[in-house]
Amino acid sequence: MVVSLIGLKSKLLNNIFVKASSGYFLSNLLLKSTAILTAPIFTRLLSPSDYGITANFLAWANILSIFVGLGLPYTVGNAKNDFPHKLMQYITSIQILSSLAGLMALTIAIIMRRQLSNLLELDSRLIVLIFVYILFLPPVVLFQEIYKYELKYKNNIYISVFNVVGGVILCLLLIIFVFNNVRYYGRIIGMILPMFLMGIYFYRIMFQTRAENIKKYWSYSLRIAIPMIPHSIGMAAITQIDRIMIFNITGSAASGFYSFGFSFAVLITLFSGAIMQTYQPILYERLKSNDFETIKNINTLVLATVSFVAIIIIGIGPEVIKLLGSKEFEQSKIVIPPLVIGFLFQFIYFSFSMIVSFYKRTTYIALGTILTGIVNIVFNYVFIPKWGYFGAAAATTISYLMLVIYHMIIAKHIAGEHVYNYRYIWYQMLSATIAGVVIMQFYDDIISRYATIIIILIFYVIFQKNYLLIIFKNIMKKQAIWTG
Repeated sequence: MVVSLIGLKSKLLNNIFVKASSGYFLSNLLLKSTAILTAPIFTRLLSPSDYGITANFLAWANILSIFVGLGLPYTVGNAKNDFPHKLMQYITSIQILSSLAGLMALTIAIIMRRQLSNLLELDSRLIVLIFVYILFLPPVVLFQEIYKYELKYKNNIYISVFNVVGGVILCLLLIIFVFNNVRYYGRIIGMILPMFLMGIYFYRIMFQTRAENIKKYWSYSLRIAIPMIPHSIGMAAITQIDRIMIFNITGSAASGFYSFGFSFAVLITLFSGAIMQTYQPILYERLKSNDFETIKNINTLVLATVSFVAIIIIGIGPEVIKLLGSKEFEQSKIVIPPLVIGFLFQFIYFSFSMIVSFYKRTTYIALGTILTGIVNIVFNYVFIPKWGYFGAAAATTISYLMLVIYHMIIAKHIAGEHVYNYRYIWYQMLSATIAGVVIMQFYDDIISRYATIIIILIFYVIFQKNYLLIIFKNIMKKQAIWTG
């Protein structure tokens, strides 16, 4: 009877995992497809400089939101476990804290908008717009976290679709009919307006629930969140500071080229992001029951898939860039290989950091990320003057590799060596990196490049087929035992 119940629970979890992952994948496919299909339009409406200014705005918005948001979204997963029947009261209480911080920041920004304009190299009106955006961002993020941990993936899909599709439509309308002379304004306002509208909607829902035990929830949330603020700052130094430094060192056009190449390389997160959205709650469930075998098997199969996709994305990069962008954007292709490999490392790093987060050892996460962020800034400072925006891409890849190594060590220390197959992870990282470097050598020779891609993928499948089949058979065998 017990075995049957375990088997039923396992089936349900697996079913939810498949459905949620598929849902997120289809959602991301729609969203990325929208971005891809509209890229030829935007690259002809906007100059590389417009792209660069937009990238600079978004980078600063993401960095400054860290301080205003106080890292509170990181606490939702733990709160769901500790306050399962009071989650909405908890969310409402911490949002009050976030709103107070947002209003204070907006007030300061209005008063000091000229000084901030000089510091951030943005129009003073854009400075105020950043802080308005930050004020309405937290409730959306908090509800996305709630839906993630409650496996209500459809709700997050609706949010994503509204944000991206609505943003595209608004951008086009504003660029063509309102901001024809200052087109980056239309791009920026169109991108953030859907988030603003959703923020109002979720504020309304949230404050229908009465806030309770505010002091208790604030104390609980800040104890978990504060160590994550340095972590978020470090992540911003890795993911956002490159565009700011390119903008400051080599100009807005170079920042635009980098941002355009980045927008294609990030396609790998179409797969890794869809998996990660559902992997974390499933991982937490399996960790609670000490089911390390299932965790190891899922991680192995997922990593093999993401690595395979990474190689394909690197291979087709030049053609896609040529198809999507105007002629002046073609040089963006050089950042694709290092960035795609970097995003693969990012996925692996996340899989380790989630283990550390589960055991509430967030100080380790913060320490690793802030140190890596500092190193990333140094790398960008050295590489960008030498190699331009390609140097920024290389700095990002190295930084994610450092995060993988650090969190691998910490995860081993906290949870032991039985959670993941570490040897296989190293194998995937090395083989994908070598494949990316080899393919990049033929970026200007389409025939040689595609011949190389085919050969690499054939060997990739041959060398991993037997091992992955064993993993798959083990999963099926375990399923049969549970349901027997």
